Amino acid sequence: MKKAYIKSIIRTITSNFSRFLSLLLIIVVGIAFVSGIGGISKKISVSYGDKLREQKAPDLILKYGNDSMSDEEALKGFPSKDINTLKNSDLTKEVMPIFSMDFTCNDLETRFISYPFDGPLNKLELIEGNWPSNRNEVVIEHPEDSMKEYKVGDKIRCDLSFLVDGKVIEKEVEGIGTINLTIPNEQFIFEYTVTGIVDNPIVFMKSPDFSLSSDSIKQEEETDNYRPLDQVLFFNESHFADMKFVAEYNLEPMPGMIIPGTIDMMVSDLLPITDLYVSLSGIETSFFDDNYISDVEGKINSIKSLGGVFEDKCSYLSMNDVKSYRVMVELLQKIDIICIAFPFFFIAVVALVVFTTMSRMVDEERMYLGCYSSLGYGNARIAFKYFAFSLISSLLGAVIGLFVGAYTIPIVIFPSFEVLFRVPAMTHEISLMLGIISAAAIVVADLAVTMWVAFKNLQSVPSALLKQKTPKAGKKVLLERIPFIWKNLKFKMKSSLRNVLRYKGRFAMVVLSTMGSCALIFAGIGLYDTSGELKIDMLNTTADLADTIKPVSLAIIGFAMGLGLLVIFNLANMNVGERRREIATLEVLGYYKPEVDGYIFREIFIMTLVGIILGLPLGVLFLYILFTTIGFGGIENVHWYSYVITFGIAISFVILVLLCIKPKISKIDMNDSLKSLE
Repeated sequence: MKKAYIKSIIRTITSNFSRFLSLLLIIVVGIAFVSGIGGISKKISVSYGDKLREQKAPDLILKYGNDSMSDEEALKGFPSKDINTLKNSDLTKEVMPIFSMDFTCNDLETRFISYPFDGPLNKLELIEGNWPSNRNEVVIEHPEDSMKEYKVGDKIRCDLSFLVDGKVIEKEVEGIGTINLTIPNEQFIFEYTVTGIVDNPIVFMKSPDFSLSSDSIKQEEETDNYRPLDQVLFFNESHFADMKFVAEYNLEPMPGMIIPGTIDMMVSDLLPITDLYVSLSGIETSFFDDNYISDVEGKINSIKSLGGVFEDKCSYLSMNDVKSYRVMVELLQKIDIICIAFPFFFIAVVALVVFTTMSRMVDEERMYLGCYSSLGYGNARIAFKYFAFSLISSLLGAVIGLFVGAYTIPIVIFPSFEVLFRVPAMTHEISLMLGIISAAAIVVADLAVTMWVAFKNLQSVPSALLKQKTPKAGKKVLLERIPFIWKNLKFKMKSSLRNVLRYKGRFAMVVLSTMGSCALIFAGIGLYDTSGELKIDMLNTTADLADTIKPVSLAIIGFAMGLGLLVIFNLANMNVGERRREIATLEVLGYYKPEVDGYIFREIFIMTLVGIILGLPLGVLFLYILFTTIGFGGIENVHWYSYVITFGIAISFVILVLLCIKPKISKIDMNDSLKSLE
């Protein structure tokens, strides 16, 4: 008995294999999309976070100066005493002082950085050439977009005379006292050789940063736009600081007697510490975790409490104030919204199809239920047969979908970020949470529907189950109450409309499933159309991120089309399968093959056409809600021909499916109609 029961379960799968396969594939497509799209944001954030951690990116950057300071005062920099206070504080793990200055050099917006290449934080990555070996050599930051291109070996003439021009430096000299020093400008005009090109870990966006030179600030005040940097030069801190220059002075031991003199000084005596890169203690979250920025900014008040310049003479920049990081975070937030909204819709469509498939399958096999019941099988054991069918198809589909989506979609979409960002090695870590939740919901819903339908049928006595379900009585449809339409319809069309509208539940399920699939296709195309509207404002400039959203849109379109095709095929296949006797009867009555095909095709076409027509406004509504939530784009940005394309895709799927099931109709044996229904 046990073996026979197991065989009956296997037979149920094999005899309904096309239904089993289509159900499995629908779940695979739905869950693959959810697990793949749902894991993109995590995959990207972990990859970039690993890169930042590997290169010791700072948590905070402290810049000396504030809006109320004069340029001369701002050049004084952080006092050594305060730097040591911060280094010795329990608040920090590492503190790296540097000199950084933005200025206009030979009409190029230049950032000049005296940098400790072997420092503990923000380790530059050499991607070409060599590190500087003497004071006449520099490395440059990887040029992006409008930045000036350099090759290894190129010469750069740099005028730093603004550091000393017109400035008087007070210096205490033993045996003389305090003297006022001036420095000839020509000593601060240098020519450097480019020895290498580097990547700065906190500058990973492929667009130049903004210059904060006096000329750029003046332009911003006039036009609300800063100038972009043209070049970023890194000097070896030890080489540059050891450079000597000659300062001039005039002593006046008595009125009217001027004694000129010179004194050797080091560049390190002149360059202030303008920036402090800080790694904070007690920060357990990674760079792209939700609480990371709030954890970092929560430490700022503690640093201010150290007193000195930290209280009111410096500004605090977290990673959220760094252009590359800020743009990436905002982009990921928008992708997250997309990756929640679309999967929710996908799963809703999949769940609806699963519900339709399993409920109709159990209804079709009510005679088998009656047979098993009359043989003495308990209700639970009978229902388990369909439970097993449902469990195997949904669980297998969910598992395949989980891993196919998680391992394929990010691999396809991740490289698209290279258009706007320098892309690190992709992490092997995968995020299955959204996929697992969705898969669990589908499996549970599938099993619940199956058990509910099975037990509902098993409430009837075996004798009732062994009889074919009485067809629903026909009655007038709405169109029959509109004479000028109904009278002009041919008999075949009237017959099809009556059949379609007689089973309102079946009609509703087909329409809703098709409508959801069509809405997803339109929403994907609409998102692609409006991707050009995705811009993120940063320091009065705008970053155009369309190229990062387009691949996501294409993935949505592709999976929506796959799901739509499978949904229409599944519904059409079920419609033919459950009407085998009706089709055979038509053949016995003398209908030719084309007439039988037309009889079935018209009904399928009518139901799917209604779903397609209703799917377009549903897609518009879905996009409207999405655009309102995500904060970019609008329905007005969707091209008019996108509506036509969506309609054309959906109709072509219907035609393709009808052509695929035509052989199945042709194989139906007329003798089936002569068999006893009992």
